[in-house]
Amino acid sequence: MSIVQRRFGRLLIVIAAAALLLMALVWGHFVSRYFEYSAEIIRLQPLMARFVGMKNSEQRFIDADRQVRASLEQLSLSVSGGADAAAAELQRRVRALASEHGMSVAGSQILPVVEGEGYQQLAINMTIKGEMSSLPGLLQGLHDLEPRVIVSSAQISPARSRRNGPQSVSLRVNVLALRTRP
Repeated sequence: MSIVQRRFGRLLIVIAAAALLLMALVWGHFVSRYFEYSAEIIRLQPLMARFVGMKNSEQRFIDADRQVRASLEQLSLSVSGGADAAAAELQRRVRALASEHGMSVAGSQILPVVEGEGYQQLAINMTIKGEMSSLPGLLQGLHDLEPRVIVSSAQISPARSRRNGPQSVSLRVNVLALRTRP
């Protein structure tokens, strides 16, 4: 064998080895990418299943949202104007309820509005005086008031009354109501 043939043989072996090495590297790259993408697919499958479930339930979500908004509208005080006008309307309704039950409002105060997500919480503080016998009717009236109100605190104390007359009481009450924000 001549030197040229030996060198050519070695060159072919080196080229073949380099080609095999290059093919092994390319194959290894594709295999590692396959495992990475497989792991990513496995990680994303539950997320995609949840998304598909939510997409399939879209109409139920829309109906539930509509139902919650309708319930909130029924439970909230709807008054044109700002929060102060709505709180004044709440105050007027509680005053009317007190006078309907033969009691009088000795003092009232509109408390600061608490802002929520999509609603405002209105609060009033009132001192109502009258006969003890009128108190259960007033409290029942507050319970039945539409839209719904919450009595967050109530303090009942005896008031001065005439001798041998009906027992008078003083009721200090905090009343809360919701108002949807326009």
